[in-house]
Order: sequence, then C-alpha cells, then structure tokens
Amino acid sequence: MRRPFEVAPRELAADLDDFVNATLTDLQAPMLTMPRGSAFIEYTRFRDAYKALKRATSAVHNFTPATIWQAMQYDSLVFVVLRTMLGLTPGEWAGLAAAELDSDVDENTARALDSNCRMRKDYVASPGSGRASKAVERIKAMSEVAHKYLAAGAPAGAVNAVHRFDKVDTSEGLESLQFVAAHHVPYAVLLYERYLGLLFITHRNFVSRLIGEVLESEIELRLEAAGIDFYKTRLAEKVPDFGQAPDFLVPDYTEPEVVIEAKVANDAGTARDKVDRVLRLVELNRRRVEQGRRSFQVIACIEGRGLGVRRERMKTLLKELDGKVFTTRTLDRLITHIHLARYVSRS
Repeated sequence: MRRPFEVAPRELAADLDDFVNATLTDLQAPMLTMPRGSAFIEYTRFRDAYKALKRATSAVHNFTPATIWQAMQYDSLVFVVLRTMLGLTPGEWAGLAAAELDSDVDENTARALDSNCRMRKDYVASPGSGRASKAVERIKAMSEVAHKYLAAGAPAGAVNAVHRFDKVDTSEGLESLQFVAAHHVPYAVLLYERYLGLLFITHRNFVSRLIGEVLESEIELRLEAAGIDFYKTRLAEKVPDFGQAPDFLVPDYTEPEVVIEAKVANDAGTARDKVDRVLRLVELNRRRVEQGRRSFQVIACIEGRGLGVRRERMKTLLKELDGKVFTTRTLDRLITHIHLARYVSRS
C-alpha cells in the first residue's frame, strides 16, 4: 500500500483512514526490547555486588554503617543494591538524607552518584579528584540513613496507608534482612515484589532519552549520506524564532526550509504531548507566512506504540503535515519525498 507522504493532499484527504492504518501498521512498537545503554547491569554483576554486601556484613548479622561502607569500597554497585533494598528512587533516598542528617545531597546529585556507582566499580574507593571528598561525604550520609531505616523496618501504620518498607525483606528490620539473606525467598513473594516494583522500570527510565536518540541517529545518517547540509539542535537548546527548537533544521537554523521532529512515544499520554509539539511547529509556520516570511516544511519522524493508540491525533498529524509522516520502516524514503531532495549533493 502507498504511504501518505507519497500522495497528493486531495488523495490523502479522500482516503485518510486507510493512510492512518498504513502509518499505524508501520510503527515498530518496540515493547519487548530496550537499548542496553552503557549503564545496564547484568544480573550476575548485580548478584556479585549483593554478595559483597552479604560477605562484609556477615549475612546481615553485622549490618552497620561501617560494614556497609567496607562493602561499597570493595564494589561501588553495593550503593545501588542498598537503594534496591530500600525500594526508593535516588531522589527519595536523597530526601531522607537531607531530612534526617541535614545532608546537602539533592535529587540530581543523588542520580549522578547512582550512575557513577553503576559505571565504576571503584568509584566509592576512588571517586576522583576535585569534588571527591564531597561525593564521599554524601555517599556516607546516604548509607547511614539507609542503615537506620533498614534496621528499623516498617512501623505500625494507619489502616488506610501502606508503608514503603512493609515488604518481605524490610518489614521487620534486620530480622527480615537476615531471613532473606539466609533462605530462598518463596517464588510467589518474589513475583509480588516485581508486581509492586514494575519490572525494568528503572532501566526504562534511564534509557528513555537514548531510545529517542536512536531514531535521531537514523535520520542524521541519512542526511549525511546524501550530503545534505543541516543543523541538529542540542538538548534544551534555544533557537531564534522557535519556542521549542525542532530536532533538525535544513539547511540551517537562520532560514530553514525543512524542519524535522523525531518523536518516540511508548504511552498514550506522551504521544499526545509529542504530537502537539509537532503541531505547534505547523502553527508557527502559518504565522511566519502571515508575516510575509519564508515558510518551512514540517516533517515528523515517529516511532512507538503510544502513537498507535492515538488514531484521531494521527489523522490530525497527517492532515496538517500533508502526509509527511515517516516511521523507522519508511525512513529510507525520507529524502526522496520531501523538499530535502533539492539539497542532495552526493548520490
């Protein structure tokens, strides 16, 4: 079947539903795979860090700030293991340290520490120069508050409230930790903990930006291969005349003739916001024409299952962009079906 970018506006309007179907069919919807990224932790790597903590604390029978710190100096990933035991995000853990110990660690710093401990086994033992002492101070504060809460366990709560530590390995404080360290946890309990924790959500959040970068890289490779001059904007970059800068401007950002937005959305809410961002570029172009300025062509390169459930928004997108909507499957026809063809300098 022909795609919407291959037909004239009249044919697009006449068979819009069919062209929406074709575009939705092309969406790859990579639900079951994610980029590994440089910070992905294999189970065996995580298990080794857990074993280091278990060994240093004598299977949690000598669970103290000092023994926790000893384990972290042997393997920095113990920091992440400790956070997993808490069941908190880096920002939430930082909040406890700030409240309990008046630490100056904030959410962004905590995320950076978490990332560094994933990437470098020796980060805690040798965090580097410059801010090394401050990093050590903050990690120690977070470790100390983690010990306090893990040792205490879950307090009795209100009938209509669930305490974050009321889980199999932390509900009774050190007794719970010692039990799971010494015995196999029942499978039903493990499955329930996964249900509460949403399997892979931490890694999904970590690589969410990387998923978008994969699509952008595909576009960039095609533009470079054709010898097309273009400007690729950086994250949160401000470009004159654009409230939100598009991902690519051809041939440059001073007087672009083509602007390209690369959008990946794996849930319906995100899809709505990302389609709206593309449509704002269309509205911006209309205002430029009304002001007698040079217009530009708006192109959308999209991917993700979230866009597949927004049928009416897809209709609007195809109509407003005159069908110039591409997916990973149709990127090979990007240059030949839009205004980019005139900028090709190598075949």
